[in-house]
Amino acid sequence: RASGHRAVAMADDDAPQTLAEMTANLAEYKEQLEQVEQLLVAEPENAEYVELKAGLVEVIAMTEDLVDGHPDAKANEAGAEAEGNEAGASIIDESVAGALCRGRADGA
Repeated sequence: RASGHRAVAMADDDAPQTLAEMTANLAEYKEQLEQVEQLLVAEPENAEYVELKAGLVEVIAMTEDLVDGHPDAKANEAGAEAEGNEAGASIIDESVAGALCRGRADGA
């Protein structure tokens, strides 16, 4: 079995993330959540899995908020990018999801 902390593999740095990176991370977090939910079916009382699921749900919600609020996402919703904004040029200053998961992993 994979370690519960291994299931949440985040970037090791606080480098800004593009919309594409955040979207890819979001898909990975959702996959990890599915894996944890499968583990919980077999071991519903496993506190580590319960905590990991809660962390993933929180990270997914935060990442979805970041993706929805990203300037490139807003431009895509409007059907056009803002003037002077090259594809992939907009970034988020900090990966909130990565910081949260690193904090959880360091505290475990």
